[in-house]
Amino acid sequence: MPASITRKLKKTECAFGSSASMECKVSGTAPLVVTWYKDGDDVHDGDKYHTSFVDNIATLIIQYVESSDKGNFTCKASNSSGSDTSTASLAILEPPTFARPMTSLEALPKSLAQFETVVHGSEPLTIKWYKDEQEIKPSRTIRDIFENSKAILVLERVDPSASGCYRCKASNPAGTDSITANLLVKGV
Repeated sequence: MPASITRKLKKTECAFGSSASMECKVSGTAPLVVTWYKDGDDVHDGDKYHTSFVDNIATLIIQYVESSDKGNFTCKASNSSGSDTSTASLAILEPPTFARPMTSLEALPKSLAQFETVVHGSEPLTIKWYKDEQEIKPSRTIRDIFENSKAILVLERVDPSASGCYRCKASNPAGTDSITANLLVKGV
C-alpha cells in the first residue's frame, strides 16, 4: 500500500520565542520514510528542529521560534509503493514593542496635549490608555487614535486636573508592553 498522509498538517501560529509543533498521520506499507521541508529546503534534526515518527504520527518541533521560522512546512511520507505530502504554514506572533519613547509634556490650561508613540507587533494589536492607572475612555475632549503603527492620545482643552502619569498599553495574543510619560498642566 503506498504511503499516504491521512491527517494533514494544519496552519500553526505561535508566539515569538516559544516552541511550535506540527504533526500529521501517515499510513502505508512499512518501511515508511518521513522527510520534512521548510520552504522547499530539507529540515534536519538539531538544536532548532526535532523530528519524530512514532505510531504513524510524524511530528516536527521547532524550538525558540523567531521571525525567520515563518514559512511553509511540508511533511513527505514515502515507501517503495509511492509518496504523499502535506504542507501548512507557520505564522509567528510577535509581541508588541514600543519603537519610540513617549515624551513627557507641559501644557497651559485650555490648550491641547498630545502623546504619541510607535508600536510594532503582530495583529491584532489592542491599544489602551491610562491616566494614573485608570483606563481613559474617549469623550468629546479625549481621542485615541491607532493608525500605521502610531498610537496617539489627544487631550483637548486641558486643565490642571489633567496633570498626571499617562500610560499606553499595547497587547496581542503574544504579549503585552507599556510605556509612560507625564503631563503637567501649568497654572496661568
